[in-house]
Amino acid sequence: MITKALKIFYSAVLVIITLFICRELTQEGLQLWYNQTPKTSITPPNYIFPVAWGILYILLGVYFYLLLAWRKLKDSWKAHVLFVFQLVLQIVWCLFFFALGKLAIGLIILLIADFATVALIRATKDLNLNIYYLLWPYLVWMLYATLINLSYVYQNGSLVMF
Repeated sequence: MITKALKIFYSAVLVIITLFICRELTQEGLQLWYNQTPKTSITPPNYIFPVAWGILYILLGVYFYLLLAWRKLKDSWKAHVLFVFQLVLQIVWCLFFFALGKLAIGLIILLIADFATVALIRATKDLNLNIYYLLWPYLVWMLYATLINLSYVYQNGSLVMF
């Protein structure tokens, strides 16, 4: 049986590792190209992103801990896998969008991440857990990020940036 402390540790470490990898990849892209590129009209100021992501990562960590703490853990494997999958997609998106400047590939990855997040919400709701509400702000932000990424692709003519 997994202890409460181990579940908290696992949840926190998984989310924090994702946060740090994404932060490093993002910082690389900010220095290489992002800060020199004209922003789209829907792009918020840079200081908004760490605040929004900070809140979202806290919600994701709490969500994942509560999912792990659910008494029927064996029934929640699908949500567990989808959660980890969408964290991996966050890292892959930061790699392609920021570090490599591959905006169109980033858009494709974000679309996959959007669908994975919707699947995660549905899988969590199917378990009859109210914790799926913790994922809604994340989904809204992901859809907004997708729109921003799409506007960058459109504005910079980078549909061919594969």
